[in-house]
Parts: sequence; C-alpha cells; structure tokens
Amino acid sequence: MPAVQGWSDSALSLWGKLSREEGLSLPLVTHLEDAAAVAGHLWDHWLPDIVKLRVQAELQGDARLARSLVMWLAGVHDLGKAAPAFVGKARPAGADHVIRHIESHGLLCPEVPRDDYAHHGVMGQVLLEEWLLKRHPSRRDSVRSLAVVIGGHHGMPPTAETLQAVRANRLPRRQSRAWGDAAWDAVRAEILTGMAARHDLDEVFAALPSSGLPVPVQVDLSAVVIIADWFASDESRFPYVTLEGGDARRAEALAELVLPPPWSPALPDLGDPEKLMQQRFPHLAAYPIRPMQRAVIAAAAAAEEAPLIVVEAAMGQGKTEAALQAAEILAARFGCGGVFVALPTMATSDAMFTRVLTWLRHLPGGVDTSVFLAHSKSGLNDDYRELLRDRYARFAEVYDEHGSGRPARDTGSLTPVADAWLQGRKRGVLANHVIGTIDQVLFGGLQSKHLALRHLALSGKVVVVDEVHAADVYMRSFLCLVLDWLGAYEVPVVLLSATLPSAQRRQLVEAYVRGRHGRALGRSAAIEFPAPATYPCLTVATRSVATVAVEDGSASMRVGLSSLPDDKLVDVLRDELVDGGCAAVIHDTVGRAQETYAALSAEFGADVHLVHSRFIGPDRMRLEKQIRSMLGPPGGAAGRPQRCIVVGTQVLEQSLDVDFDVMISDIAPIDLVLQRAGRLHRHRRPERDRPPGLRRPRLLLAGVEGFGEGDGPPSFDRGCVAVYGEYRLLRSMAVLAPYLDGARQVSLPEDIPVLVGAGYDDDVPPPTGWSPKWEKARSDDEARHAASVAKAPVFQVKPARSERFLASWSASPVRAEGDDLDRCGRGQVRDSEDSLEVVLLCRGDDGLLHLLPGLPECSGAALPGVLGRSDDLVARVAASCTVRLPRAVVHPGVIDQAISELEQVPEVAGWQDNRWLSGQLVLPLDASLRASLCGASIRYDRVLGLLVSSKNSDRK
Repeated sequence: MPAVQGWSDSALSLWGKLSREEGLSLPLVTHLEDAAAVAGHLWDHWLPDIVKLRVQAELQGDARLARSLVMWLAGVHDLGKAAPAFVGKARPAGADHVIRHIESHGLLCPEVPRDDYAHHGVMGQVLLEEWLLKRHPSRRDSVRSLAVVIGGHHGMPPTAETLQAVRANRLPRRQSRAWGDAAWDAVRAEILTGMAARHDLDEVFAALPSSGLPVPVQVDLSAVVIIADWFASDESRFPYVTLEGGDARRAEALAELVLPPPWSPALPDLGDPEKLMQQRFPHLAAYPIRPMQRAVIAAAAAAEEAPLIVVEAAMGQGKTEAALQAAEILAARFGCGGVFVALPTMATSDAMFTRVLTWLRHLPGGVDTSVFLAHSKSGLNDDYRELLRDRYARFAEVYDEHGSGRPARDTGSLTPVADAWLQGRKRGVLANHVIGTIDQVLFGGLQSKHLALRHLALSGKVVVVDEVHAADVYMRSFLCLVLDWLGAYEVPVVLLSATLPSAQRRQLVEAYVRGRHGRALGRSAAIEFPAPATYPCLTVATRSVATVAVEDGSASMRVGLSSLPDDKLVDVLRDELVDGGCAAVIHDTVGRAQETYAALSAEFGADVHLVHSRFIGPDRMRLEKQIRSMLGPPGGAAGRPQRCIVVGTQVLEQSLDVDFDVMISDIAPIDLVLQRAGRLHRHRRPERDRPPGLRRPRLLLAGVEGFGEGDGPPSFDRGCVAVYGEYRLLRSMAVLAPYLDGARQVSLPEDIPVLVGAGYDDDVPPPTGWSPKWEKARSDDEARHAASVAKAPVFQVKPARSERFLASWSASPVRAEGDDLDRCGRGQVRDSEDSLEVVLLCRGDDGLLHLLPGLPECSGAALPGVLGRSDDLVARVAASCTVRLPRAVVHPGVIDQAISELEQVPEVAGWQDNRWLSGQLVLPLDASLRASLCGASIRYDRVLGLLVSSKNSDRK
C-alpha cells in the first residue's frame, strides 16, 4: 500500500497526528495505512484462532475476506478526522502552519463553535454510515454493525442519544461548520473509496449476512481496531517522516512489532489420561489419576462444541490440575490462545500463579508464551517480578484528542514471558495466560472504557473460575452476565467448586446457555435441566445441559462434630492436645482470632501461631510460609511439629494447603463449614504422625450460644452474624444439629451435596421452636439480597442477546483507567461496605517516614519526600506494607473524615509519580507503632497484626 501514490494532494494535506514536542505531523492517510497494516499483522501473528473463526463465520468462512474486513476497518477508523472540527485542533496546539497547508489545498478550516463539535469517532461513524448506505441502501443493519466499530475506537461506543444528536447536526438545514463543505465531502469520499479498493470491500460486503454482524463480533473487531490504532500511533515505531519513506518505514515497524504469538497447543495423546496427567504435573506421579480428573478430560475431549464444564468434587481432589488439563485439550480443539484462571483473592491468585507457571513449563512446544498476574499488587509477587525483563517505557505524548502514553516495544523473550507491552490492567489481560482475582473476570460485565479489550482477553481463552462458590449474590449477578457473554462468544469455560447449591448451579449454567442461544431463545423460555447426578459430578453445557456422574475415587472420611462454648475453648484444646497434635481454630472475624490467640498463647506459648488478613504483606507471607512448612504435604523440610495450634480466619479455608488433626471453627454457612473440614486429615501420612486420640477427625463448632437448651433457636456471635447474616447461620446450624450430639458423623465427601442442598433449599422447614426467629432472619436476608442485586444493573453492560448493535452497551461507564480500574471497579463488582487500604509506615526522630522495623528487606529505611529511581526498592517494600482498615475505623459515618485525615500526610503528594505508591494512603505510626484515626486507637504488632480500639469495637 503506497503512502503517496493513489492519494490526492488534498487528502495528503490532512493531519492525523501531531507531536507537541517537535512540532511534526503525520498525514491522516499515512496513519490510516499504518493502522490497516498493523491490523493485518495482528491477524496474521497475534489473534488466536477462536477469534478469527468467529469473524470468518460471518463471512461465509472466508479467512481472506475476514482479514480484509479487519484491515479495512482499521484503515477508516479515523475518518472523522477529515473534518474542520478535528483539524482545527491544530490551532491550540500551536500548529497554525498545518491549518494553512490544508486550506492551501481548497479545504476551508473555519473555527467550529463548541456546540457543533463532536468527537471524531462519533463523526466518523455517522460519515461511514452515510457513505455505505449510498452504496448499499437496503443493507442498513450491515452498515450499522460495521460503523459502530469506528464510533467506539477510543474505547466507548457512542450511545443512541449521542448518535441522534450528531446526525441531527449533520442535516443540511443545520449548516454546521464541523463537517465542512463539498470539498470536504470529496476528500472523505476519496479516502473511503481508496481504502475500499485496497481491502476488497465489495467482496467483503457481499459475504456479510443481511442481518449484520452479531454483537460479539462487533466487539472483536472493535478491540482489534483499538489495538491497531495504539500501535500505529506509537511514534517510536511509526515515526513522522517524509511521505516518500512510508513503505520502508512501515515494513521496518511491522518487522519489529514482535508479540508472543497465541498459545497453539497440539491435541495431546488422550489414550492414557493417567500418563498425560503425570507428564503435565510431575508432582502427581506417585498418585493414580482420580476418577473425577479422568471424567473432566473425557468431557473436554468429547464435547462437540466449546462447552461450559462445572466440576464439583471434594476438597483436595485435584480439581485445579483437572481444569488445566481440560484447558489444554479445549484450547487445542477450539483454537483458544491461552487460559484465564480466576480466584477469589489476591492471596489465592498468587499461589495459583506459581502453580500455573510450573504447569506451563511442562507443556510441549518450546516457544514463548506471555503470562500476566492480574491484580493490583502483582508487582510485589516475586515469581512475577522474575519474569519482567524490562521496566516500563514511556512514549513521547502524541496529540490525538486524548494524549496518552504507549509502551515501547520489547523483543526479549522468556518461556513463559511477561511481555513489556502486555502490562497494565487494560493490556495485561491480553496476554496468553492470565491468573488473577475473579474481579478481573467480573470487570467484563462492568460498564467501563475499553471494555472491548477485556472482552477480547476473555473471549480468546479458556476461562477457568476456581472456588466459584465464594462469589456472593451480588458478584454472581456479574458472573452470570459475563457467562452470558462467554456463551455468546462460544468460549470454553470451566467452573470449579467443592459443591454448589442447586439453585446457584442452575443460575450459572442457564446464563451460559442463554448466551449461547442468543436472541433465538426468548427471555422467558425454559431451559431443560437433567436430574442432578451423584457426587462428585460434572455439568456440561453448550446449547443444552447434561450431567455426568463420576465415581468417587477418594477415601471416605467420617468427621465427628460437637458444639463448643467459647469460654471452654482453651480447656478443650488442653485436653485434646495432651499427647501433642496439630489443631486449627478458624474464626469468622479478625477480632475473635486475635482474642483467641492471646488466650491460647498464655497457655501454650510458642506452639500457637496466628494468621489473618490484617497483617502487612511481608509479615503475612512469613507466617503463611512457616505454617505451610510445618503443616503442608508430607516430605517438607521442616517436618510436622509435635504440637501446634494455628489460629486464623478465612485464609485458612482458602489459600493454604495444610493438614490439621482437630479443628475448632466458628459457625458459618454450611458449604464453608465443610470447606474448612476439608483441612482435617487432608494429607496421606503415616498413622504415627497423629496422636492416638486424634486419629479420627473432629470438628468443634464455636460462636454459638443456647444450642440444645430447650426447643428455642440458638444465638450467634454478632461478629459472625455481621459477616454472614443470621439466616445463613440458622440454616447451617439446622443442618448440622443432628450431628452435634456425637451419635452421627458427617461422611466426606458423600454427605456434601445433601448437606449443602439442605442448607440452601428454602423449602426445608425450620426446626421446632425456631420459626419466629427463622422467618424474621429469612425476611431480612431476602430484603438484603434484593437490595444488593438491584444495585448491580446500574453498573452493568447489557446481556449479549439484548441488543443488535454495540452502541448501547455502556451508557454510564466507570470513569477509571488502567490501575485505577482495579481500585474503582472493584467497588462496583463487589457489594461491600467502603473500606480503606493504607500503607503502614512509622515517623522517625528525624521527621521522615520509615519502613517498619523487622522487615526482611530495607528494615527501617527512610522514604524521602520525593522518590527517585534509587528509592525504587524501598518504595516497593513500602507498597507491600498495606492493611485494610476494619469497619470499626472507617464505617460509612466516618470514612470521608478518615480519608481527609490520611490525606494530610505531607509526603503523599510527592509520591504520586511513583509507580509503587501512587494513589496510596499512608497511616504514619509513632515509634511504638501506634496511631489514632477518627478517634480510634490503632496499634500494629508483628505477632497480632493490626489492633483497633474504638467506640465501634463491635465492628470487627
């Protein structure tokens, strides 16, 4: 595509890019040719097959025409810049000579009143619609489905209201200066005709369906055009040179545009699934394959279309390994370019990141594959930092309507690699393999700028969501919306859970199936669900739903249950551990855990350990590493201690692969109680490792008062109620009550589906005497859930099947970019009370802020008011020293006051350009590690964590 030949002097006079730094400009047609070439390059070398096949399917399966369509759209994406409204922007940029040059070629550039101005993306969409409809007047739907890609190439497709207003502005009677006269119409027609000829538009249009492109394909194309525009706007790759150098310049840029190609695994030999699992996961070589793992592999291999597979099996059965093996098979069969693994928390994501890296390194292929850790503290993960070979690079600002930096190229490689371009929350998720919090998946349902990029990140991969049961009712509304879209994209999805209540399973599966059917299935049409299979089980869905019964290959474990008054906890553990043993105490709140630790450490001394979420990062990592070394799988270097008590919160049920002999747990929803019980006798170990009295697993239930005292209902610790709600605790207690007298034992995993089903089935009546309290709690719970779910649509995009065109999918976006989306967007995909995360530092005698003493790196180091490159390490360590303040300090009544007080720390303003501390609030502690905030007394202790004393101390 020549840069000069074929274009008139008038077309070549229009500017597309201006450099503020050097006063140089780039002709619009050159930028459009650059973008088209990049789009072709992305199609050839970067897009996964599953995305390309979706586009090809709308062009009668023709790959050549699909590539031409992508290049043509990129080649006209900035059509709206060919108008006085845009080129006049050179005036405030100090480039009047550019305006004079354009006018010298017969294109008048009057100043445009503010009321007549529209963004060039919207103007381009309207202009493209006009031109296409003149050529194809009967193909309005096809035209609109193409033009919307142009309108949204800056990240936000215009709303119907915006389009209506801009179209009205275009009417001849308005005589708006924004669009220009007949000479402008002619030069725009030249650009459109030239690009159409270069990219075979007539053939493309003839192959398009008369109904237009479906919305998922509109999103695919929008994302590719956005990325092509970003690369073509990078002056370091596409410099502003003389016109005659265009061809060589473009060829050189494309030769250096090196991104890791999509993951393209070959279909592995499935003749011996056990051998395959041992090859991919050498740590399993000593164990036979589980029946559940064999069933998951078979389901992935047998599905005629890309499926949703829901895996429900007991804790510790190797669901994660089964999902990763299924991902390899599904990717090979359906052309997926990577895997997106989502987990409930940053801690579980970090642990999974290491496991996925190990898996990737055991895959055949020997080529680079890009990896991204997707959460706001990924830079603090040691494994991830090792993959980052280059620091972030900054581009010179390019004046386009919104100046923005672009990352410099990186041709270095590792296997796996953390490619320099694929960093940041907008681009990072485009890496081949992404491991992160479930928020990163839920953002796919959140109205936000550049949402098309996140959809491309999901729709080109196998999506795996682990511990899906951890999503609450509000998060599930987002998850169902994203599953609807993934169904529409025909993306393989694997959901993992110990077990799901039947209503939740149906809700998730139905969302995917409805998305798969699209508009062909009415909103109220019923979806047939087969009878539930036995446990463990798989649910496999495409356009229909099937269940697969799986042989239970795990050894049955019978767990004895009993209730435990809180004031007897120390006495009971003294008796239970008289001959040694390893015990867990899991509380629902940090405050209860801290109180129990204090009581137990007075009795058992150094044998007691505490872990919860209110430690700074280095301390929590130290504590978790110590606990794993003592209580992890057999064969660890430290060996199992003679006696050990670990007091903790939910982190013990989520992120640590540890094994206890006996457990005390606060009352919790039934599925979480069973999840916690899965840490009992978790590992196969010699009988001598457990004291004689603890060779049968036992769980004692705490946080309950009044149980067994007549027919009345029990009461619960108010901290437990604050976390889970009274109704869910009453239901759990009703299910567990028959086991608490010791006459019966819970059989795991056999009893899991029955108990969970009873714990969530609203048709199960309350026990005798519980009805008044039960019904009140139920009413309160339903009201709370209804209010929570009602808030979600305000922030959500519409389902894939609800609209025919992309224009209406994000009318009220979250105004956040890059890293800010993690902070701002998280508050929209999780329905939690506002909280604050703060960096804990201490004020020294020298008046400077210092890192806390006792850290493994930079202990006590000072942080100057302005941080330079030499301070990068100390700033990174500071960024790891964060805690989230409890509601006792920042409940809704005082959170604004808390922010105001924290913003008074003078150093914070000077840290806003630092990549580690930008946007962070700092809580300065004194030499004794104490502070006050909003009337609350705060102290940090490396053994106890963050301690709070306030008038709202019940909010723990």
